Amino acid sequence: MNLDWLNSLSDEVKNHFEIVVKAISVECEIIGKDSFEIPVTRFGAIRFEYLKSVLGRLHSEDVVWVFTEKNVSGDASMPFSVASPITDDGELGYLPEVVSVVVKSNNFSVVKQVLGVGLSANKDLIVTWPEEFHWQDKLSYSFGSHGIVRFDSINSKRYKIFARLVDARGGFVEISELTQEINSPSDNLTRSNIKRMWKDKVFPVLFLRRILLLEVRGKNPGAYRIVISTD
Repeated sequence: MNLDWLNSLSDEVKNHFEIVVKAISVECEIIGKDSFEIPVTRFGAIRFEYLKSVLGRLHSEDVVWVFTEKNVSGDASMPFSVASPITDDGELGYLPEVVSVVVKSNNFSVVKQVLGVGLSANKDLIVTWPEEFHWQDKLSYSFGSHGIVRFDSINSKRYKIFARLVDARGGFVEISELTQEINSPSDNLTRSNIKRMWKDKVFPVLFLRRILLLEVRGKNPGAYRIVISTD
């Protein structure tokens, strides 16, 4: 893969690519598939023109195919419409709330390495957990000025998973521990619960300006942690 186009970018522009690639990488790990829909809110506060340009360049360089419409033809080999790709020189003047992506695994991995995305297993990226992040009461967790997450019951599986993750204050929580916490029949079912929580926006403040990201470590059984974005 020729990376001259990426290496020639300024540090500022590379930072835009890092934001987008990191968001796609996290979503890919959580969903567990190479093709999926991703809300544009996952990309944080990056300006529209930068986001569109980055997505278009990744598409044209065969790193991540990005489309604005799903394919309804039934062709399993192409899950998203080729009639509506995002290109960095296209005429699309907007982005929908959700875009569809197909991650081209080999090229995507190379770009991640160049940008330094996904290397946290080899270095500590955890910053001090802000004191403004705290439980307001038994059912409400405050992320300070970024918002509040509320639950209806302390007995729900979603509450228990969320509580273990925030109480770890940036540390990893093993899947096996979460499985025991929610009395789940298997680790795989626990992962499914976390994926549904992610897709259903149980963690709504995670999508505000990349304040927090959910990171996965390893597989079988694996672990999760909430990482405070330092960008």
